[in-house]
Amino acid sequence: ALGCKKFVNVGKINTSHGVQSMNFKTFTSMLILAIAVGVTYYIYDQNITFSQLERYIVGSDNQKSGNKSNKKKVPKTWICVDDVVNGKVDLDLIEKPLYYAGYGDTAVVVRRSLNGFGMQEIRKCRKDKYKPWFTNSTVPEKLDVIWKINKRLFNWTDLAENALFNHHPKQSKIIRKNNMGLHVKEFMDKEGITDNIIPVTYDLSKPSVYVKWLRLLAENDFGEIKQYWIVKPVHRAGGKGISIINTTDRFVKEFFDDNYEEFEKTSKLKDHLVQHYIHNPFLLYGRKFDFRVYMLISSFEPAQAWYFRGYLRVNVKEFDFSDISDTYAHICNLAVNKKHEDYDELDSKKYFSELEEFLQANNIVDAKNYVDEVLEPELIRRMSILYEAHHKIFNEKENHPGHFFFAGVDFIMDENLNPYLIEVTTGPGFSNEKCDKFGYLDPMMDGLFNIMFETRKRKASGESIIGIDTDVNTTGWKLIPRYPAK
Repeated sequence: ALGCKKFVNVGKINTSHGVQSMNFKTFTSMLILAIAVGVTYYIYDQNITFSQLERYIVGSDNQKSGNKSNKKKVPKTWICVDDVVNGKVDLDLIEKPLYYAGYGDTAVVVRRSLNGFGMQEIRKCRKDKYKPWFTNSTVPEKLDVIWKINKRLFNWTDLAENALFNHHPKQSKIIRKNNMGLHVKEFMDKEGITDNIIPVTYDLSKPSVYVKWLRLLAENDFGEIKQYWIVKPVHRAGGKGISIINTTDRFVKEFFDDNYEEFEKTSKLKDHLVQHYIHNPFLLYGRKFDFRVYMLISSFEPAQAWYFRGYLRVNVKEFDFSDISDTYAHICNLAVNKKHEDYDELDSKKYFSELEEFLQANNIVDAKNYVDEVLEPELIRRMSILYEAHHKIFNEKENHPGHFFFAGVDFIMDENLNPYLIEVTTGPGFSNEKCDKFGYLDPMMDGLFNIMFETRKRKASGESIIGIDTDVNTTGWKLIPRYPAK
């Protein structure tokens, strides 16, 4: 802005075009001045410290492979796996427990936590993040903790006896949307649970179910639209491939490119499910939102699961039924909303206390502490049902004692304040790691490892895991009771 103001008095005015011109040297000087002022203001406005600024300049890990610049580098504190495989480093001589944290935003938080526990990191050095070094070296046998985004490219037999690993061989039964919905529905029917815990769901990969749903959809084709549906891929994340459907014409357009001939030949829609769309969501300042909370299964046998409060993911645009194709108003996913030009990370993430303030200010609830006394206990109860529906599946065969399961669990609330379980996401990314306005990521991860290290210690010595919630600092993790209480 200062640079542009300066331009007004510099150079010659071309009156025929109403444009000012200047020489290249002047323009360059003013541009540098404008950038310098902008960067200085941003640093001041964001309250960035010099250590943070160094981190941004050098790189979050301060060890970018192939960096030939003269920028200051911090000596690396991790061990390169290549050096181990090539015999340059002998892990038997390392006194600290070893861990692998993977890569990405989640790895940054895991790394901070495990370093705080006095552990030594082993990290990949090569650019090929996905090369399966786990399967062609002895490194995994030496690791005390392994944290990966997913369970691919990993041989379960490579785990050391007491190693901790954040995945389970049967986890697809809970994270694939069609599996999760089926198992929860079966458990609810068995237990006689009549609550609206999950939206009505149809697995379109099954021909008979696909035909049944098409008949329901056809009821909207003539006259008033009675129901809205949301069609999702069962195995994708990030809001990809999701469409809201209200007529057969719209379904054909979205999934068959308006090709009715192809549609009529199709007997099923592979790897997709459809759910009742919650057409009356509770709105926060006119915008739709969902809850992202966290689940930790620290032990499969005996069973023990935990809940951690997360945050609200709020859409960029106000909710409007006049355009169901507007994903910025209908799909509560940060990966979708951050593509909008008006996306503001701080504004799109709200804490539970902000919901409490809204409820109280608008006289929507009677309870003075609705979130703590009503909403959160109900979320925990529903997560208890979610876990109980998968408990036997997780234990179909003997588990490695170090398996644990950490996931994001999403709920959406209707205007009657009923929270619906939507999906479970393994290895949830911490896209807000760089903008953690709630300050919960580090305590959550510290508490997770406090729980896991104590669980491992007690199992190894034959002690009961009952009482961990009171004996160790769980930093906000709450024990999920068995359903029914046992």
